Amino acid sequence: MNADIPAIIYQQLTAPFRPSGRNATLNGVRVESKTIWTDEVLPDAVTKFVVNDEPAYEYQYVRGLSDVCSAGSEVTLIGGGEGVSTVSAAEMVGPDGFVTTYEGGEDQVRAGRRTLQLNDVQNAQIRHAVVGDDVSLRSNKGNADVVPVSDVAESDVLGIDADGAEFSILRSLAGIGQPPERLVVEHHAVRNDGEVVVEFDRDEVVSLLETAGYEVTKEYCDARGANYGKDAEIILVCEHNTV
Repeated sequence: MNADIPAIIYQQLTAPFRPSGRNATLNGVRVESKTIWTDEVLPDAVTKFVVNDEPAYEYQYVRGLSDVCSAGSEVTLIGGGEGVSTVSAAEMVGPDGFVTTYEGGEDQVRAGRRTLQLNDVQNAQIRHAVVGDDVSLRSNKGNADVVPVSDVAESDVLGIDADGAEFSILRSLAGIGQPPERLVVEHHAVRNDGEVVVEFDRDEVVSLLETAGYEVTKEYCDARGANYGKDAEIILVCEHNTV
């Protein structure tokens, strides 16, 4: 028996009730997704496919961003999801800084923009665009722009949470004249329909960083892992050798 069947059934049965639920809170950020009271009392194995309050959501990635973002920073994020990292980075840089997020999935763009509204964020934007390889978007990309890495590199900080596209992005950074001073790179295996389509390869990621002129200054490991705990996940905080 598929161990995910109870979670799939729960997701389907509760879907009609979610519009009347309340906005979930992920790592202190209100998001568009709705949670209902049963999410809080049932085990994680049943609720893992619905969005529930999660204080540690993207904790290590946001932690990595906090290591390199400061008041007034210009920040670019590749990969937006629910918009949590965008809101968090916007709070870090304050009113004198700005955050631009590039997200390829239509549903994630809509959800992320709604998250900015819910949290009254004025110093950030989410653009519907694909940067790097189109490896694993979580929804249809529709009419997303295709933006070269060179167009997004002119920032103080570049955050990459791109579900497998980090390899092509890092390769492109090696050929840029003025790369970002600091990077935060999230890396984990990527699965489609349960099958691994991009392998976890820390050594290759570090090699690409070094080729692009970056040194890893900190490394975090998300204890919960990726893909519902099936795979390891690391966050690398990096500094360019020109800094």
